[in-house]
Amino acid sequence: MKIIASRAHKRWIYLGLLSQNDKNCFTQKPIKIVTTNKILSSNDNSISFVLLDGINAIGKNYSQFIQLLESNSFKEIYVVGDAILNNSFFKKYKNIKLLFYQDFYHNKDVFKKLTIGKRIKYNILPGLFYFAKDVINNSSFVLDLIKMPKTILFAGQTGKHSVVNLFINHIDNDFEESKLYFDNYIEACFNDCDKSIENNNTIENLVTIIIETSNKLKTKLDETKIAIDQTEFEFERYTVIFKSVLRFVIISHLKHLNLLKVIPYPDYYVRLYHSEFYRKHLLIDFGGVNGYESLYPRTADIILNNLHFYQFDQNNMKLCQQNLNSSVLSNYLTKELFKLIKFKNQYGN
Repeated sequence: MKIIASRAHKRWIYLGLLSQNDKNCFTQKPIKIVTTNKILSSNDNSISFVLLDGINAIGKNYSQFIQLLESNSFKEIYVVGDAILNNSFFKKYKNIKLLFYQDFYHNKDVFKKLTIGKRIKYNILPGLFYFAKDVINNSSFVLDLIKMPKTILFAGQTGKHSVVNLFINHIDNDFEESKLYFDNYIEACFNDCDKSIENNNTIENLVTIIIETSNKLKTKLDETKIAIDQTEFEFERYTVIFKSVLRFVIISHLKHLNLLKVIPYPDYYVRLYHSEFYRKHLLIDFGGVNGYESLYPRTADIILNNLHFYQFDQNNMKLCQQNLNSSVLSNYLTKELFKLIKFKNQYGN
């Protein structure tokens, strides 16, 4: 099997296909897996296509993606993000499916069977390799992580980046001024969230911030021409906004309580999820922003390396979005934050 992708993407695609437990993925010759966040076309039905950000199937890529589905150009189309797959419009297409099979325990067993040869071929190297790279590139920072007492860690984007990408996918590429306007607008929204949490870090205020900021960003996005033309995907767009804001608010809340250490990307590129050398810490995970599936590239890496983590409940998080009101959201935050701290205390012992 040939995977045409960057090194990082090749790793995730192989783990995703492995989780499918579909032997045809690996025995049928020839097969190529192509990944990109731009929609491709192909006349070779031995090629499968992977869209690692499922939300990119709508917005300005929508027409091209529909042509791709209806032409049967690709053998299979794999997507990360169940939001679009749950939309009734996409359900009628049989050749589109989630990249990751949604079962933690099944994948744990499957990933254990990876041979050294497959690990090298698909860039799934031993944790020592990634840890060594981290030490070389960020020596003092990484050594501090190893020395510090057990704590809660999060590495990556805290939320704003996903919303910016969503907006960019709904405006014309020719309008650079519009991009800059939206980028500044979104940056200001998230900065206001953080300042408000710093001044009032109560559950009640967190709930207000999440609801008001999510609705404010949704209203702004809904004013774009592409969003107006694609009203049937309102829930899918709002999923990205809601999950991004929720992630940012929870991270900010924990950070201001000194309960969480954030390793911001791209300021620091630490392969926290790729190496068992970070196993003494507890990692938090919010699920991917493209939907509410529990298994996606980050959690696949976490499971592969047998790391300790707490994932915020995805099913109840989705219910919060569907029934967005102060009572439901307050209930969710209170329960999830209580479970996180309880898990941390038990794990710490």
